[in-house]
Amino acid sequence: MKKLFQFLFFTFFIFTLTTFSCANIIDALKEAFPPPGKSGENIQNENTEPNKPNDVVDDEQDKNPEPEKPNDVVDDEQDKNPEPNKPNTEGNNQESNSGGSDTLKPVESYPYKSTVNITITGLDEGTYFIEPLFFDTASTIENIISYEKSFNKTDNSYTFGLEENETLIVVFDFKDMNTKKTITQDYVELQPNQILEKKIEIIDYNTSVNIVGDYGKYNNPKFLILDPYEWDIGTPKKVYNINSNTFTVSTKCIKEYGLPYFVLFNDTDNDNDYRNFYTSRISNNDDYSISNKLIGVRETEDSTNLTVNLEIFDSATLLPRLLDESQFIEIIHPVEYNPSDETTKHYRFEKIDSRWTFLIPAGAGSDSEFITCYFCENNLEGHSGDHFWNLLNMIGIAHDEEFRLAQRNQTTEWHNYIKQIIAYLQDEKGLTVNNIPDFLQD
Repeated sequence: MKKLFQFLFFTFFIFTLTTFSCANIIDALKEAFPPPGKSGENIQNENTEPNKPNDVVDDEQDKNPEPEKPNDVVDDEQDKNPEPNKPNTEGNNQESNSGGSDTLKPVESYPYKSTVNITITGLDEGTYFIEPLFFDTASTIENIISYEKSFNKTDNSYTFGLEENETLIVVFDFKDMNTKKTITQDYVELQPNQILEKKIEIIDYNTSVNIVGDYGKYNNPKFLILDPYEWDIGTPKKVYNINSNTFTVSTKCIKEYGLPYFVLFNDTDNDNDYRNFYTSRISNNDDYSISNKLIGVRETEDSTNLTVNLEIFDSATLLPRLLDESQFIEIIHPVEYNPSDETTKHYRFEKIDSRWTFLIPAGAGSDSEFITCYFCENNLEGHSGDHFWNLLNMIGIAHDEEFRLAQRNQTTEWHNYIKQIIAYLQDEKGLTVNNIPDFLQD
């Protein structure tokens, strides 16, 4: 029995040694005599990196190269096998905002894809191009931040890569092919794995403008057209010089959003752009409105002909007038009550840097302790502007476009709002308002 086991062990050992030697010999033969057209290096690449193209180009491919493809067409094979770490920016029209396109992730690297198919009527083919703009969805519309993102484009179809639970805001900027200026804009909000069919009808509105009042008293009076929807940045703004009280202009807008808005403004820096539409005239050299913002009036319900009458603020006694700088009133949001200084307990007006300022006391024991803010309610340090907005709510003053217009432009209507605040505090609440300027006294 012992001899039998020795025989079986010796037989197994010889078989294993022979097999291992044969495998090594076969590998050595492959290395020494590779198949035609391949080297040992190429064999290794073929086995370990199947998507990496060979460094050697086929002679037949040199003789019959594929016709060159336009930039806005993405190669199907490239979509299937993109080169690693190389961003897919085929068809990208946007300029770099974050260090260059080489920082972009290719669309294919995202776990989810979403596509927008755009159909346009109202613009002639070949007269425009579309430039997608991307925005950080963590920002509010009032403080929106632009960033870069790669996309794939075929004709008017756009595919974007998205992360899980990501909401992507894409603004489509329609630009004139020749002037490169924005004609109009539209936008979408995309969720992962969406396919949106976006049908856009663009209307060309012819508008007859009639200006009531003397625009010549301003240094740089301009006429402004705004799309019916307004982003804080990026919104197409069409600015015209004023050479007459009556003139006609044409503007294209997307029908879905309604009619455009019109306003007159003083272009203090003469840059033909109303960048500071939402800022106050209190800031030095900011542009400011010299008329209300109005929508045009149609001749008929479906007419593309509009008429708008824009009255300069001080052109009639019934209209608000622009205040003299000495009568500007700036709101300073809450100032903490200091028990060692009795004046900090009350509402008051002060002149700070030659401007009148309305100070709102805040904190326990102050005249404003009946008004709360987020910080007060949550026992956090400091106070917020909610004190002022909540005071307006108590009075019944709507924080609407009319209110914001009066505040931004510092018109006589702004004084009327301040007078309402004073009357509420003194007559309704029995509080003290110190140092009221003479021009606010009835």
